[in-house]
Formats: sequence, structure tokens, C-alpha cells
Amino acid sequence: MKNINLTDGNSYQIVKIGSQQWMAENLRVTHYLNGDPTPNVIGDRQ
Repeated sequence: MKNINLTDGNSYQIVKIGSQQWMAENLRVTHYLNGDPTPNVIGDRQ
């Protein structure tokens, strides 16, 4: 497995399936690139 490091400081594992690369875990971010906070949504309704 490979790792990818994003600007938010988190590191994510990447797996290769065929010719595609996929993240092996969920994205963990708390803000957008412009600094605005991301909403914390639990479940499938807002």
C-alpha cells in the first residue's frame, strides 16, 4: 500500500485495484482549503 499526505496534515493509505488507485479509508478533514469549517453531518439527512 502507498500513502498520500494532504495539506491538512493527515496521511491516507492508497490501494491499487487494476489500473485505478483508491483511498483505503475515509477522508478526515475539518475545513475547506479556504479555511471555512466543514459541516459535521451524522447520518444521511441534514
